[in-house]
Amino acid sequence: MVYEPPGCFDLEEEAARAYDKMMLWCELHNTAGVKGGITNYDPPEYDKELAWLQSITQ
Repeated sequence: MVYEPPGCFDLEEEAARAYDKMMLWCELHNTAGVKGGITNYDPPEYDKELAWLQSITQ
């Protein structure tokens, strides 16, 4: 997996997936009590990335 810093995106899909990953990160780390957030794509599409998202602290 390639780390891509947040910011500008070439494609709308890239921005949508970055948002989804941040939403999932917030749920994994229970940031501000976020649960059941809305994502642009089905969360199971990110199953392979959950361990990576869990390992990121901030």
